[in-house]
Amino acid sequence: MQQLVVDWQNHITQYYYNCTPYILQGLGEMYVADERFKAYYEKIKPGLSEFFSEAIEYYCDNIIK
Repeated sequence: MQQLVVDWQNHITQYYYNCTPYILQGLGEMYVADERFKAYYEKIKPGLSEFFSEAIEYYCDNIIK
C-alpha cells in the first residue's frame, strides 16, 4: 500500500502541483473530513476513504521527521 501512496503523490505532483509530504498529509485528512471527497472514495469501495487516509498518515509519519 505504501507504494500506492508514493504513486499517488507522484501523480498529483506530475499533473497538478508539487505535492510535498505536508500537502499529502493534509489531503489524507481531507479524504475523511470533507464529505465530497469521502463520498467519492466510498462509492469506489466502502471504507476506502478511511483506509487511504490511514495509509497516507502512516507514510507521512515515517518520512516527516
